Amino acid sequence: MIDAYRDAGYASFAAVAIDTRQLGERAAFATVRWHALDTDGEVARDTQTTYHLLATPDGWRILSYTNQF
Repeated sequence: MIDAYRDAGYASFAAVAIDTRQLGERAAFATVRWHALDTDGEVARDTQTTYHLLATPDGWRILSYTNQF
């Protein structure tokens, strides 16, 4: 998937905002606004992804995610 992004001209991604909603003590939704940057550092795509997270003894685990284009 990363190769497909590179082939499309995206050089890197930067998280520009994170909104977290707790779901009890051990779960959360986190929505991250991402900027996909081209090789000149310009924003080529502005998108959001929402992650469903679960706290485990080893740290946070991503259960699912939804991309919003």
